[in-house]
Amino acid sequence: MKLHSIRWMFLLVALPMVTAAAEPAPAGRKVELAEVAQSWPAEATVEAVRQATLTAQVQGRVLEVRVDAGATVKPGQLLMRLDARQAAEDAAGAEARLAQAKAQWERNRSLFEKKFISKAALDSA
Repeated sequence: MKLHSIRWMFLLVALPMVTAAAEPAPAGRKVELAEVAQSWPAEATVEAVRQATLTAQVQGRVLEVRVDAGATVKPGQLLMRLDARQAAEDAAGAEARLAQAKAQWERNRSLFEKKFISKAALDSA
């Protein structure tokens, strides 16, 4: 009975070897280096390293934006164009008030020279 077991073991071990030898060998292939794109989804909070606050020197409606958010800009580069009509009206009003104040000053100085108003009244004007 022991001899019978040894024969079966021999068959079990030898049979896969015989069938493997009977199969043709795979064809040879050339190994080449290739880049493989890999990406991993992740969640994160992105914060700017440097930030700038944009303010206008005059009030006005924005007519045109010439740069996109996040774009790199150079010193002196025009970023947006404002409606200048309001600023021009404000400047004209300021010039009119200045001319009126100068005329009032001259009138008060003339009155002071004629002794119609006091020095304190001239100073407060």
